[in-house]
Amino acid sequence: MAGISEFIESMSAHSLPCLGILPDGKIHRFQVDGDKSGSKNGWYVFYGDNGLPAGAYGSWKTGKTFTWCGKSEKSLSDAERAEWRKRIAEAKTARNEEQKRLQSKAREKATKIWENSKPIKGHPYLTAKSVKSYGLRQHKESLVIPLRDTDDNVRSLQFIDGKGDKRFLSDGAIGGHFYTIHGEGDTLLVCEGYATGASLHEATGYPIACALNCRNLKPVCEALRKRLSNVKLVVCGDDDFKTDNNPGLTAARKAAQAVGGSLAVPKFNDQSNRGTDFNDLHQIEGLEVVQKQIQEALKTQAGQSEPISADWEDPVLLEAFSLPEMKPIPGIIGKISQAISTATETPIELSQGLILATAATACQGRFIVQVKSGYSEPVNVWVVIALDSGNRKSSVLIEVTRPLMAWESRKRFEMEEEIKKATSRRANQEIRLKSLRAKYGKAKMSDLEKIEKEIQDLEKEFVEVPISPRVWCDDVTTEHLGTLMSAHKERMSILSAEGGIIDTISGRYSNGILNMDLYLKGHSGDPVRVDRGSREPIYMRYPSLTMGLSPQPDVLKNMANIPGFRGRGFIARAGYLLPQSRLGYRSLETMPVSEKIRNEYERVIHSLLDIEPGKNDHGESVPYILDLSKGAYQEWMDFSKVVEVKLREGGKFEHITDWAGKLPGFAIRLSGLLHCLEDPHQPWTRKIGLETMSQALELASIFSHHALAVFDLMGADKALQGSRKIWRWVERGRFAEFSKRDCYNSLKGSFPRVQDIEPCLDVLEERGYIAAVKQHTGGRPTVLYTVNPKLTGAWS
Repeated sequence: MAGISEFIESMSAHSLPCLGILPDGKIHRFQVDGDKSGSKNGWYVFYGDNGLPAGAYGSWKTGKTFTWCGKSEKSLSDAERAEWRKRIAEAKTARNEEQKRLQSKAREKATKIWENSKPIKGHPYLTAKSVKSYGLRQHKESLVIPLRDTDDNVRSLQFIDGKGDKRFLSDGAIGGHFYTIHGEGDTLLVCEGYATGASLHEATGYPIACALNCRNLKPVCEALRKRLSNVKLVVCGDDDFKTDNNPGLTAARKAAQAVGGSLAVPKFNDQSNRGTDFNDLHQIEGLEVVQKQIQEALKTQAGQSEPISADWEDPVLLEAFSLPEMKPIPGIIGKISQAISTATETPIELSQGLILATAATACQGRFIVQVKSGYSEPVNVWVVIALDSGNRKSSVLIEVTRPLMAWESRKRFEMEEEIKKATSRRANQEIRLKSLRAKYGKAKMSDLEKIEKEIQDLEKEFVEVPISPRVWCDDVTTEHLGTLMSAHKERMSILSAEGGIIDTISGRYSNGILNMDLYLKGHSGDPVRVDRGSREPIYMRYPSLTMGLSPQPDVLKNMANIPGFRGRGFIARAGYLLPQSRLGYRSLETMPVSEKIRNEYERVIHSLLDIEPGKNDHGESVPYILDLSKGAYQEWMDFSKVVEVKLREGGKFEHITDWAGKLPGFAIRLSGLLHCLEDPHQPWTRKIGLETMSQALELASIFSHHALAVFDLMGADKALQGSRKIWRWVERGRFAEFSKRDCYNSLKGSFPRVQDIEPCLDVLEERGYIAAVKQHTGGRPTVLYTVNPKLTGAWS
């Protein structure tokens, strides 16, 4: 059914792969990769009728929800847009109803387990944390902690085993529910885990609400504030300084700001022996220190219009992505890149990026990099350098591809006489065949067998007319690209100073139907089998496709809005560069590229193009294998592990996991190219060394910085885009303080609803631009935002 495969790809891109999608408009559950066996935290709803495939999916465990439509929102008619919104609303209702049903069932199970659990006297976890049990029970070998609502009803459970491993009851409701340790006074401390809460209670005697994870801090505080309007709330956050973005401190700050409460964060005298929460502080420095820090926090109760903490950090910039300057690659590639960049007054990213694609053109199909047993990477790459018109991109492309054109021209000249002879002989054979067939049609029955044998013998002797080799093209249809690849040893490159090929792939010549299978398989090297009645069939075992493109930035922005480009992994396969244009800052007085450097570059590329692949035992062409040295492999593995951590929620690559997941493989391809450029004659005779791998990883790191900027340009993070718009409004108005309502009223043209502006304000808070506090006036609280004085100081 239309749309199912694209819907599955969209789910996979968000790490929620699921097969067997049912297009019935009903909610379905499935197990998420990596979750406990038997769990079904994933859910989806898919509508496959009425010609507009659409759906939604997500994870109850993370709380994330995603929507999908078979068409881009901009291309929808009014009727389709109404239908789309209706279906998303239905999906939301179905999800909420299913979640309520599951939570109700879990609530019954939680109550039953809690009632049948035994009071606890001792447990390894309590011993390890140096705290007592305050009403806990034991189920089998685990501590049981009930999460209750404000009416004291059990809604879910947390289990902690003897090793300290924690898990929640499947499908149990967590948001806004907590565990209470009873105490005295009009101050209520809210924290994450039980051990932290027990330490806080033993230090102060105050009542404690344990949210049991950082995401639940704000919902718990809001539920408590609604029920207990006069109580003093102190949010006792964890300082997750070892984790990117410090989720514990970020969540605690937001929770305190939401309810006008105080914020307490543990501070350790000995920074070399520093923990993360108040239980750590209790065990390292004692309960007296915990008590003192809580009392100090109570003195900083949030005022009417002051942020909770006066200690403003330097903001994390919104506009300026850290785009390190690309340096010339050692050797001839760096020399020619620098020479072209200087001669054309263009950024080196343009020339060097296209030269990497040119090198891949010369190497693809001839070499593969063997990373380890069972895993190898080809050396073809896709490089996309986004740069506006007027930057002499065509001039750079001409210089970069000069060796390719010269090699093709040389091969045509060398083969000219052979091609002429073969063409002439083939023409004669075809005339002879035509004559025999005519004779066969008029012959007597007794002569047919003799003539038929002549025809068969002649067909066996037919001369194959050789084709002068081609290694690259510019503007080409997908169908003809397949023909070119099949005719030229299953490999081809598309090198262009524009992005017209994107229009071709998106359906310019196929009535708007996406046509990208050949490109995807050409990147990965998967076999291609195309059978169409109107054309010759195309079979390729190891296709190899390189691309070097330099489209305008708007092409990339629009590409992200074309259904299927991201969901099917096309966007994730390219290495992106977003250099700074030099227009307006050029001297216009330059010297051309020297012939010496140009000739040296040509010799290297020609040497690689002249290498014929090896042969296997069956006489079939096979690529030469490039092995990694031990040092190179370890360096790459260390890099891959760093990338893996950054793929996590809250990590640097959280929003581009589809692209960054391929980054280690891209780095391997780059190492193979650099290795071949170092030894363009017999690169397979030695292993890829540590120095070469280090250069490849440095390049990969630069590509990763640019990819973040490019995906931001594509709109991968709409909240970040909106936060920039809000900040420009703040700067224009020189506001030291503003309300959410004022901000919305001024920018409602960009944000149709108040809830549309809230994620953008959250981004500004997380990055240290603003801090929020609610004014409690007896009615509905007003949300005010104070601007970081480190930023307002520059306005005076």
